[in-house]
Amino acid sequence: MIKKIFALMVVLGSVLVCGEEQEEKKMHSILEDKPSFSVRMETEYSNFIVTLNGVKVFKELGGSPTILEVPVNHLMTSGDNELKVQLIAWDDTDYKLHKELLCKVSLRVKKYDDFSIEPKTISTITYNNKQEKALKTSSLEGKYNSKKDFLLDEKGDVVISDIETSPLTFYQGDKIAGVNLTQNINLETPFPRWKFLDSENIIEKRYDELSNDEYNKLRETKDIKEFFTVHKKIYDALMKKDVDSIIDMFDERNSEMDIAMYYKNPYYKNRLYEKLKKNVNDDSRELLKWDESKMYFFIEENGKLIYIDGAIAFNDKDGSTSTSYPMLFRKEKDKWIITR
Repeated sequence: MIKKIFALMVVLGSVLVCGEEQEEKKMHSILEDKPSFSVRMETEYSNFIVTLNGVKVFKELGGSPTILEVPVNHLMTSGDNELKVQLIAWDDTDYKLHKELLCKVSLRVKKYDDFSIEPKTISTITYNNKQEKALKTSSLEGKYNSKKDFLLDEKGDVVISDIETSPLTFYQGDKIAGVNLTQNINLETPFPRWKFLDSENIIEKRYDELSNDEYNKLRETKDIKEFFTVHKKIYDALMKKDVDSIIDMFDERNSEMDIAMYYKNPYYKNRLYEKLKKNVNDDSRELLKWDESKMYFFIEENGKLIYIDGAIAFNDKDGSTSTSYPMLFRKEKDKWIITR
């Protein structure tokens, strides 16, 4: 009788395990159905920069409290994704992070057209200076299951690394103090590998570590001069109200953004064309004057993307509003390409 009961328990156990496996197969992963990824930032007393795969998501260098969520599909890729937070301390705090500093940065996801639910948190970097261990409430290293609301699961399909920390000593040539917090998230996305991820390096060392002399020497190189020339070509065309001659220069940016945001091509091309046309033909607005001597280029954390802050901008003549068109360029052989 005992043997029969034991055998029955074994059978029932097998059925339950099999049932659980079948049930999990039926469960749906949010990563498989047009996911919309975002980075959420909640901070207090924090000067910080957040990057994803080496591209800036947001920065706040004035210490203002921040609650913000930024879409990042256009930066995500299948495989490894690097989420990085830089916490910065200036000389006005004796190069020390504020004692009440809180910086919580999360990678989140939801279905792109579902506005009824809160996005699911995939991973979080939390630095809380009020705790003895500042990173205590960050995501743990391990596997997480996208079919189970990203709970820890040894069979999970999302792999999150431990947070790496390293000192931060320079920011755009200025001496600072601070810390780099880096977390790797490995998962699947429906997107192709974006071209900028495998683009040429513009510089080998981090841009923020360049001295003023190194920056000035870089500015005089052939590559950077050509970059300014391409940028000026766009400006000159807009001054002539000639959008048609330059719109194809944005093809990579527009087509990849269509894919990232699930729009039918050429949605982004048409939208950009209409906006530029409207601005160049609006007599109440004027294009910000090109003055290369007052323009500064910036290179993203990954060393592959470059931009000029606010170079193409339309201002209302009464000074009320301004519309700028940020452009991220990458280099491929001898060609500068607008990629974002």
